[in-house]
Amino acid sequence: MVYRLSQSYSPTPYLIREYIYCPMIPWIITHYNIVEPLTTSMEEGLVDTGYREDVIEDTLGYVDSICYEKQYVLDNGSSIVVDAIARKGRENIIVEIKRFKNKYYRHQIAQLKAYSYLLTRHGEPVHQVVLIQDKRVVYKKRIEDIDLEAIESIIEELERVIESDKPPRVYKTRKCNSCWYRRLCPLWG
Repeated sequence: MVYRLSQSYSPTPYLIREYIYCPMIPWIITHYNIVEPLTTSMEEGLVDTGYREDVIEDTLGYVDSICYEKQYVLDNGSSIVVDAIARKGRENIIVEIKRFKNKYYRHQIAQLKAYSYLLTRHGEPVHQVVLIQDKRVVYKKRIEDIDLEAIESIIEELERVIESDKPPRVYKTRKCNSCWYRRLCPLWG
């Protein structure tokens, strides 16, 4: 039997991203209270703030203001940190910056959509989301073009997974071979 080590977890964009990548990962995070250490690209992003500024300027052009690593505390007590929120006129643009290109980025798009859903729902309206990989815009959508009901459905699915004592049913794929959580995964046990 697996025992939940932490009291509770609220679905965050980070957990949603991990859930879309593999439903087992948020279950492991919430039941073993462990997360993957920072990757090289994450460490470089934290150190090289000039990189983020250059990327925003090169990809979005002129913006009125930019706030990096913006933290929001939501009504439910959970907090989220957005890579960058740019203000252009009266519009808020959430920007997720990935240092390296990844051809599989559906999970990163889900993270962006979750930011827009949660922030808009909690009184911080988002008008546009942008995903940048390796200094290129790979995804850009206006909020009205995003199916927020689909995000709400994903959040509900995620809540069921992290509240369950049983791990979710998943199947081995090629992604498993490079997954840091594989050593903890019940599928590989």
